[in-house]
Amino acid sequence: MSVALMVVMLTGCQSAKKALDFDTSAVINFSALNNINPDSDGRASPVVIHVFKLADDRQFSREDFLSLYEGATARLGKDLVGSVILKEITPGEARAEVLKLAPEVKFIGLMAEFIQYRDAEALMILPVLEHNQNVFDIAIDANKLSIAEPVEETTHESERRVRSDRVH
Repeated sequence: MSVALMVVMLTGCQSAKKALDFDTSAVINFSALNNINPDSDGRASPVVIHVFKLADDRQFSREDFLSLYEGATARLGKDLVGSVILKEITPGEARAEVLKLAPEVKFIGLMAEFIQYRDAEALMILPVLEHNQNVFDIAIDANKLSIAEPVEETTHESERRVRSDRVH
């Protein structure tokens, strides 16, 4: 009888958790301008974005692009909970990426693989609020990642923003 009661209680806790949506996730809305990732001739090129799920942001904030590109796992150590390399973002593209986050993830680190990485602003840290759907609007302009300024959207744009190719 006590085993049955424990099973019912555990099932109830899981149902309550789902109903109250205690999960933590992030939606990252990328908006790339037509001039992103220029090559040596100034032609726009697609850019690859690395997403680092971090327990702490201190080590990530100390690193530079090349150090993370060559050995993020070793450099970030125990702060790195997981990582994802996104499908490349093309000039002029707008895309939403949905990330499921483990409870220990407190920050998301972004790294853009810009061709001219030495002059780029390729790294960004985003704080995560647990038990929430965190939404970030990120602009990609030339060789720079930045928080996008809010703009009014048409219905079509709103629908496009919530779609994602996959959940990470």
